[in-house]
Amino acid sequence: MVNETVEETKCIHHWIIDSDNTGICKYCKEVKNFSGLQRRESKFLGLKSVFDKAEVKATR
Repeated sequence: MVNETVEETKCIHHWIIDSDNTGICKYCKEVKNFSGLQRRESKFLGLKSVFDKAEVKATR
């Protein structure tokens, strides 16, 4: 039983994230909430759009 617990903590997760931002690991079935991920992505995309605008200005 102790070995099973150790193996579960060593899982290299492969998250399957549904539309509610709830992820389930494909291998160990651990559940994780990914609702904060969307905010980080939108910040990154916002920075990307700023860089895209700078590149357009630089090529003109």
